[in-house]
Amino acid sequence: MLIRFLLTLGCITLTTLAQAQNSELPMEGYTQGQHKTCISCHQSDPVKHIFLTKHADSSNPDTPAAKEQCESCHGPSAAHANFPLQVKNFRFDDNSSDSKQAQSQMCLQCHEDEQRQDWHGGVHEQGQLSCADCHTIHAETDPLLDNLKSAFTCIGCHEDKDVQQHITGLHLIDVGTVSCTDCHNPHAKLDTALCVNCHAQDQQTLAGQSSKAQSFHATMIERNMSCLACHSGVAHGVPSWVEDIQRQQEDQRATQ
Repeated sequence: MLIRFLLTLGCITLTTLAQAQNSELPMEGYTQGQHKTCISCHQSDPVKHIFLTKHADSSNPDTPAAKEQCESCHGPSAAHANFPLQVKNFRFDDNSSDSKQAQSQMCLQCHEDEQRQDWHGGVHEQGQLSCADCHTIHAETDPLLDNLKSAFTCIGCHEDKDVQQHITGLHLIDVGTVSCTDCHNPHAKLDTALCVNCHAQDQQTLAGQSSKAQSFHATMIERNMSCLACHSGVAHGVPSWVEDIQRQQEDQRATQ
């Protein structure tokens, strides 16, 4: 009897595993223990650091912590919890079975506001990137939101922009004065007029410039030209006149 029972139990187990391997188990259904169920297996530091972020603030009703916790982003995971090697839940990486668009849409369910409303059709979406390709969600502080660290994330792809441009008086990204996103909106279509976020072009500002500069800027505004059509080298590179000034500064320091 005991042998027959064990054989029957083995057949049931093998049948259940086969169903899981055939992806016949439904993904609907949340776990009973919520995040406690998840961290019983996912105990590595990158995962646990999520509890130090704003996403873990249960006092804010808009956060995952106040809803389905981990499963707010990773989807209903009861089947995954029962058969973790056979059933995958929603993932945010290059190995995910979910498309980049689907991964970003999961984030946009909460984060699609005025700042990110143009993500769809923007340059990064067209480049087949997801939010998680740039943002580090399971980190106490997302490097992309730190002016001192964000540039390193950007130049991971934009290697041609990693040039010697950050010197006294210009866009000092390397000391955190300016970040790439102060000029570029990564959540939108390519915009080459973002210089005016800092460098105003209103009538009062233009009136304080030389007549030559006023003439140039009037033409720029009239023709809807990019600032970089004239100020080439200032954003991604060091124009020759800046190098001359730098040499003069070094000579002055040497004689002091």
